[in-house]
Amino acid sequence: MRFTRTLQQTLLRAGIDVILQEKFQNAVIKPQSLSRLILESTAPFLAVVGDRNVRNETVSARLNETLVEITPCQFVTVINARWRDALVEQCGCLSDADLVEMSEMELCRTAQKIHPQGMFYICFQIRPNQTLPS
Repeated sequence: MRFTRTLQQTLLRAGIDVILQEKFQNAVIKPQSLSRLILESTAPFLAVVGDRNVRNETVSARLNETLVEITPCQFVTVINARWRDALVEQCGCLSDADLVEMSEMELCRTAQKIHPQGMFYICFQIRPNQTLPS
């Protein structure tokens, strides 16, 4: 359980909302059933942590309709890259430097253009000397 909490904190620190679903804790799930559950999920990003993942400090994630075992840092990188690609596709060419220079309010507006239905949750970490835009 400690690894899943660490994973949750890693994702939250990266600005990614996380829902930790613990209803399968201590359950025995056959690998075929687990693969089916993951691949049929409608969540945009999904990671599952099993016993092997805890031992290896990895997550089982769905990437391009395939189940792969990757590190938490790789998972964050994939999510950020897909989000950046969506920004470029929907809002024109934005480099990493452009994204860093954007205010939280500008990022929120840009994200809303991409996902007007609010399907994408975005949270920003505010630096100690920074205030939220009103």
